[in-house]
Amino acid sequence: MEEDTYTTGQAARILRVTDRGVRKMIDRGELEAHQDERGRHLIPQRAVHAMLEERREAEVGEMSPEETSRRTEEARELRERVAKASRGS
Repeated sequence: MEEDTYTTGQAARILRVTDRGVRKMIDRGELEAHQDERGRHLIPQRAVHAMLEERREAEVGEMSPEETSRRTEEARELRERVAKASRGS
């Protein structure tokens, strides 16, 4: 079974870096990839998603308890506004 992959451009957009940044990550061994018959890098989707998750965890780990609390409250308020808007209130 063939694994779903992203091109370097797709991975770059998802990771919010440049194509060159993705190629550097591949060269440094930070991002898994293989080359197709035309020499293009193909990155497994699971590898891109894992990198996103690592970044999220690192970002959360760097936040102070106050910042974490503030963001949690903002998220709660946003969910309430969305729910209220979907009810037509």
